[in-house]
Amino acid sequence: MGKWILVLLSLAVLIMWLSILSEAGGFWMTLLGGLLLLGMVVCCFAGDGFVFHELWAGVLIAFSIAVYSRSRSLSVVSGLLALFIRELSLAFAVVMLVIAYTEKRRYEMFAWLIGIAAFFVYLSVHAKIVSGLLIASDRTGETWIQFGGLSFVLSTTRWTLLTFFAPLWVDAVLLPLSLLGAAGWRGAFGRRVAMTLCVYVFAFSVAGRQDNYYWGLMYAPLLPVGLVSAPPALADLCRAAIGRYRIA
Repeated sequence: MGKWILVLLSLAVLIMWLSILSEAGGFWMTLLGGLLLLGMVVCCFAGDGFVFHELWAGVLIAFSIAVYSRSRSLSVVSGLLALFIRELSLAFAVVMLVIAYTEKRRYEMFAWLIGIAAFFVYLSVHAKIVSGLLIASDRTGETWIQFGGLSFVLSTTRWTLLTFFAPLWVDAVLLPLSLLGAAGWRGAFGRRVAMTLCVYVFAFSVAGRQDNYYWGLMYAPLLPVGLVSAPPALADLCRAAIGRYRIA
């Protein structure tokens, strides 16, 4: 049952992003984006992939951004649900909080603040309960702060159709293109996708052991969105560079 709920949610995210991409870039961007976004649907069927909290959280994060223009309330609810499912979603919640503050969306900002505060209360209660159940062998003493840098970050980007079985250098090419495409996409969607991707890339360059590569599921659904936006972003950069060269 859980698998099919996640599949339906993933398909809803796919349909919404197809609509957004269609408005932003037309047929080819929509077609390519749709093919790449199928990766999150494939992950739902890959063995026991649907039991990964990161996959649920990643799909909910992508849903939160996609539904933003239609219902900010639903966007907040989806993002906070991701937070309560996986604490790594705190990075996304903070991004949305900061953007709401900079855009002077007061009620949205307070909704995120209240949700984040409720999460910390929940987390403290959960931690207190779990700490009483731990035994000495459960405490490994190994920290998640590993400063794995670009090597670990690239290992977290292996969750799209283009990179499932591709060599690592493909990820090294596609990741900066995705970041560039998201940064070049003006408006509410692009701002939120770009900041979310950048925050997770930075966070995972600092935190995460080598066996935590599946953390990439947190932001994997957003990588194709940035990637299909890369060609127009590159074209804008080229036009700007040529314009400055001619002026000089």
